[in-house]
Amino acid sequence: MAIKRNWLYFLLGTLLISAFFHFRSPNIPDPDSLYHLRHAWLYRTGSMVDTGFPWTYYSVIRLLGADLWYGFHLFLTPFTYFGDLLFGNKAVGIFMTAGLLLIFGWILKRHQISLPFFWPFIFFFSVPNALFQLLMVRPHLLSLALSIALLSVLISGSWPAVFLLSALIVFFHLSFFWIAPGIAFLIFLLRIFHNHNWKLGLANFLWVIVGTALGALLRPEPLAALQLVYIQVVKLLVEKQSSLPLLFSRELAPLSFGTLFQTSFLFLILWVPAIFISVWALYRSRLIFSKIVPEVKIFLLGSGFLSLVFFLMSVFIARRSYIFWVAFGMIFSAGVYGYLLPKKSQNFGLMIIAIIFLLMVPYAIYKNDIGMRTAALPPDYLKAPALWLGDNSNPGDIVFNTHWDNFSALFFWNQTNYYIGGMDPIFQYVYKPELYWKFHHISKDEFGDLTCGEAVCGRSNTEDVYKVLKEDFKAKYILAEKRRNPNLLAFLNQDSRFEESFNNGKEMIFLLK
Repeated sequence: MAIKRNWLYFLLGTLLISAFFHFRSPNIPDPDSLYHLRHAWLYRTGSMVDTGFPWTYYSVIRLLGADLWYGFHLFLTPFTYFGDLLFGNKAVGIFMTAGLLLIFGWILKRHQISLPFFWPFIFFFSVPNALFQLLMVRPHLLSLALSIALLSVLISGSWPAVFLLSALIVFFHLSFFWIAPGIAFLIFLLRIFHNHNWKLGLANFLWVIVGTALGALLRPEPLAALQLVYIQVVKLLVEKQSSLPLLFSRELAPLSFGTLFQTSFLFLILWVPAIFISVWALYRSRLIFSKIVPEVKIFLLGSGFLSLVFFLMSVFIARRSYIFWVAFGMIFSAGVYGYLLPKKSQNFGLMIIAIIFLLMVPYAIYKNDIGMRTAALPPDYLKAPALWLGDNSNPGDIVFNTHWDNFSALFFWNQTNYYIGGMDPIFQYVYKPELYWKFHHISKDEFGDLTCGEAVCGRSNTEDVYKVLKEDFKAKYILAEKRRNPNLLAFLNQDSRFEESFNNGKEMIFLLK
């Protein structure tokens, strides 16, 4: 009964803390969640096998007619039954955040880590940037929860669980096709290193490959979806290494060491000593590791190695790996302090951890409140211009959205019109580089009245913006924000070929005559 009561308290705690932070601000931490929820709504109100998507008109997504996030959108469909989809966004956010914390605690309990119901809350408050990501309605939360569960069952679990988790990871988040095989291969190598049931490690790795393949294929237009994955992962990585000044979302940029230490110094106080303790234990393996069963050794080394890999990915490739570093790093730290810390130091270690946690909570709340005010979007962002377009234009009219990140909010409020592009700009670039560059220079507000179809504009290759909008993009309207496109708006206001149709002081819409 005591065990059940502890689980009940833990469940209530995760739900309360998740609800508190999701409803603490009406703002949306990630604008993509608006797109995801509206796409799920389309499946519920239409056909669940029709993945055609004409709304990003000058994007390869429209050409391929596949849904890169199909499984995630199916997962969201029950939450589209709320009359207010913005409330549905908050509801699913609570469900996903609490679910991740529950799985986190279950894993620690399963591997007999001390204080299994305390560490998930340390994880929640450990890094403000990670907390901000924990409040997003995006598939990475499902991927993370399933990935840490997969690490656990690969060490001590049955093949059906290994197979199912691998299939679900890639079904919900196709771009993460590599993570389950990567974890499985690591555990296989660690089993060989410790001479512990390497045949089981090989069998599990093969089950992961089969599950990953099934999860990737279990969707409409699977081959087209895999093409989108190639573009989003491989093509994007290649282009990022080039000198081309493509537009990318901030999360695809590496994390600077300054930002890292500014936001993560309290977590680093836990994680870095855990690494030194584990290295020391390996050096003194006869005294330390000889007392630990092989499954625990593999669990500690596996979570530690994964945390290091995701740390390096965060600072050298893309900061979107940040949350994976913190999650695997916290699991690793909990295991190290539970298993490897000398008994005579455990009470002192627990006191230090408690002090760090007490510092984490107010700091995380303070920084998260700033982030929700400055980086999150108000729930009515672009609502007024989107509804105006829906009421005053014809179905299929193309609206030139001057910024790719406008798309989610515009699409959420208005499915009547088509837009230039959305999601990652790499999809626009692959569709037609010339059109992408013409959009790029307008979006960057470089000239106002001119643009060009190359990376660098000069006197010999510039073109009139009106001609480009009218002939190349077939746009009926152009939407621009005053704070982001002052040069463009100055041109639109003085050129008689554009007719101002909407102006709410923040956004303006012009009809192309």
